[in-house]
Amino acid sequence: MNTSLKNKLNETIENHWDKWLKSKKKKSHIVNYEHSFVDFGMDFEELFLFKLGRSYDSSLGTLWEKILWETSVEYNDDTFSKNEKLVVDLKVGNKKWIVDLGFLRKNKYSLIELKLGGQLDNKKSKVEVETLKDRKDVLSEIVDKPISTYLGVVTNQLTDSPETWDKSTVLKEFSKDQLLIEKQLFDYVSGIDGYFEWIKSEIQPLTINKWISVKNEYKSYMGI
Repeated sequence: MNTSLKNKLNETIENHWDKWLKSKKKKSHIVNYEHSFVDFGMDFEELFLFKLGRSYDSSLGTLWEKILWETSVEYNDDTFSKNEKLVVDLKVGNKKWIVDLGFLRKNKYSLIELKLGGQLDNKKSKVEVETLKDRKDVLSEIVDKPISTYLGVVTNQLTDSPETWDKSTVLKEFSKDQLLIEKQLFDYVSGIDGYFEWIKSEIQPLTINKWISVKNEYKSYMGI
């Protein structure tokens, strides 16, 4: 893969975790670590680390959405989510048209809703199906090219391969060809067979190394 893309993704990672650290140092976030009655019996460090883990999980999903976005910008003809020229004026009912990741490649549009681990219950799976259908229906009114919709799962936490991924509540709502699991997702968005292996070896370590740096700075700031 090219050096400029790696540099761009590294910049994305650096900026993401730096903004996370800046937000956590604000007083409004710090007071959130004070005890509420439901946390009586936990010491401060125990509570801090618990909430730190939850914050990491939440922010990590957003980071990988950004990495996939930059991947699409690099390799596809057009990339969009909500404010780009193609979709900025679209509405679904009275709400703004939004999708996690949309792109055009080889005269075909793809709409993808992204989940870090794909741990969706029945209700959330149905919502994702309906969301994608609504977005597809509205987009099809202004474009004359085929549109495919997918649920993209960033990391396979269940099995040893995408083909054996077996979250039953998701499979009840999505057919197999509507799912992009881990390797399938990264290779599909880039259009490159083997892109996921490059992401694992070259980009994933950057995300963790930067996280460890800001985490340690925040722990020191908080006196942990």
